[in-house]
Amino acid sequence: MQNTIKDYERQILNFRNDNDNLKKTLIKERGVRNDEEKRNEELTQMINDRERRIQILNDEYEQGKKIRQQICCDNDGFQMENDKLKEHINVLTCQNQKLIGELENVLAQDEKMNEPLSRRDKISILLRNNKMTLEQSAHTLNEFIEGGNNVGNPGSKMYA
Repeated sequence: MQNTIKDYERQILNFRNDNDNLKKTLIKERGVRNDEEKRNEELTQMINDRERRIQILNDEYEQGKKIRQQICCDNDGFQMENDKLKEHINVLTCQNQKLIGELENVLAQDEKMNEPLSRRDKISILLRNNKMTLEQSAHTLNEFIEGGNNVGNPGSKMYA
């Protein structure tokens, strides 16, 4: 019976040692688990932050697309206006050339008829003024075309 009690005591002692070892292992595993849970929370927070940043960037991208689309529409409108202005300038240039031709015919007729010099001088002045105006108009058109086509913009030379 004594052997049996000693065997039981030994078994109890072994159970206590095993229990203590299991408690130590449990404590270590709880520490590792807590560390991993904290790391998981940190990673989850990082993912959430990045998802918010991605959403912000997507919103900015969509806004940029809308702005680009508006600029393209504006450019199309400006191009159409520019084309119309060029066409109108061509019409005015043709009219000016016809007028110059008519004035030159009148001058030639005056010379044939030997009219007074004053009339010829007046026509020459008109021709000179007309040519100067035509050159200024062509110069302004060239500046307009080379200057970036600022049609319709307040402050542009076309509205000055």
